[in-house]
Amino acid sequence: MRKYRMMQITAVILLVISCICVHIQKNKLYDQQAAKRWAETGMKQITFFYPADKSEGKDKMYFLNLCHTIERAYENSSIASELNINEEGLCFPYAVSNAGTVDIYNGTKKVTATAIGVMGDYALFHPMALTGGAYIGGDELMEDGIVIDENAAWELFGSDDVVGMQVEIGGIPHFVRGVVKKPDDRFSKAAGLDGIICFTSLNSLGQYGTISGSYCFETVLPEPVDGFAMKLLTDTLPDLEKEYKAVDNTARFKAANLRSIIKDFGIRSMNDRGIIYPYHENTARAYEDVFAAVYVIQVILTTIIVITVIIDIRHIRKGVKWKDLKEFCASRLSHARQFLSHVAETKTGGRTQTEQKTTKRSQKKRKTTSGAKRK
Repeated sequence: MRKYRMMQITAVILLVISCICVHIQKNKLYDQQAAKRWAETGMKQITFFYPADKSEGKDKMYFLNLCHTIERAYENSSIASELNINEEGLCFPYAVSNAGTVDIYNGTKKVTATAIGVMGDYALFHPMALTGGAYIGGDELMEDGIVIDENAAWELFGSDDVVGMQVEIGGIPHFVRGVVKKPDDRFSKAAGLDGIICFTSLNSLGQYGTISGSYCFETVLPEPVDGFAMKLLTDTLPDLEKEYKAVDNTARFKAANLRSIIKDFGIRSMNDRGIIYPYHENTARAYEDVFAAVYVIQVILTTIIVITVIIDIRHIRKGVKWKDLKEFCASRLSHARQFLSHVAETKTGGRTQTEQKTTKRSQKKRKTTSGAKRK
């Protein structure tokens, strides 16, 4: 019995520790929490990944038209009256990105960096830590801004205080808008952040660099009912499931999705669509595998706890006979009734004695008063 009790306590402790660790790590994955940053509830973060061999024609106008298509779909949906749609239309954030390489020059100094070409509200989805300056904004008219990491700043300028400095990409001047500090954990480095990185406009990457990744479209959409946003996109974009990869970032670490990962263990690693995932998606997929493994351990621990509790209950039931239990309850009930009866009698007796004392005092007063009158 003691052995089962120790097993039960150990399982409970390990289960609580695993839940706390998973919760803390989920909160650190800022790339998957854009919906929460945009609004506390009722929003869904969704990402489209396009195959690398189908990037032709995916320019700025293509993604603007995609945004308009999604906007019209919501305006014509059954929840249009519940949405805050003004004269300018439905307001929702989006970001487009792709990866490649660029050569950055500062005079004779040169670095070759992994470049992330961005468009829209990229910083909302991927707020990498800044050591100075700001992110590239989605509303900039002049697409000559660049954000570099600390390593690039030191190699090009010998300092990380370089906001406003000028560099050249493809012979075209660009100005440093900010300096970022890359994550240095093992997953981030393996996902593609092991070298020098920079962020430019999507047009600058296409014109002055080399694109080698897949286009990524991210958005945060209203979700009044669970599954509404993804279904609306699937109905609006018929080729979404066939040609593209759609990811529900908001629900990707929930138990239902983790169970599907466990079910498709090994198969999900096979990428047959020619998609080259960006660093943030590679990192998220790595943590999906980790959380799925932890989920299996949590299920095992929960099973151990349930089994040991059942053993405890059976042991208790085995050691106690129902007849003895019935007699024990009856005796306790009898003692309770006797106690209540005694309390009631005590109260009644107390009241009687008090009344007798009061009567004697009254009679004594009357005798004294009548004697005085006679005199």
